Amino acid sequence: FNLYSGSIIYDNFPGILSAINVFALSFCLGLYLKGIIAPSTTDCGASGNGVIFDFYWGLELYPNVLGWDVKQLINCRWSMMVWPLAIISFACKQYETYGYVSDSMFISVALQLVYIAKFFWWETGYLASMDIMYDRAGYYIIWGIMCFLPCIYTCHTLFLVSRPVTLGPWLGGLVFLAGLI
Repeated sequence: FNLYSGSIIYDNFPGILSAINVFALSFCLGLYLKGIIAPSTTDCGASGNGVIFDFYWGLELYPNVLGWDVKQLINCRWSMMVWPLAIISFACKQYETYGYVSDSMFISVALQLVYIAKFFWWETGYLASMDIMYDRAGYYIIWGIMCFLPCIYTCHTLFLVSRPVTLGPWLGGLVFLAGLI
């Protein structure tokens, strides 16, 4: 159907990251104010270490907004769905630019997609992990998941867009197998 270019995320990535950053900071501020005004649970409150620490660490352990679990929404839905869209878009851009997807790009995207699929397979286990159970929903976890993850976890694939590396079948296969282990 050719509705839009597969590289649309790559082509707009700086603007997308900027918009995500502004939204994430605003969202963190909203969560901070919500924790003061209308906490979701009784496990909420200031740490006694000051406003900056409380904004960074968060006031609520399990905040809910409109019935949505904020940690699950941001971590499991937002970041883990933006990540694969971005790396696939990067591979599409490499294809548009060079007429092929290098084996290094293919391996990088494939290994990341395996990791992401494993995450969704194990999502209930992740929701019982230390950072979900003990970290409050503040700047530290919310901004990090919304901004840091899409920027940093995709940077090596972004690098490969304009610098395709040909590994060859043996080295490529070895790298892929090592990545699976």
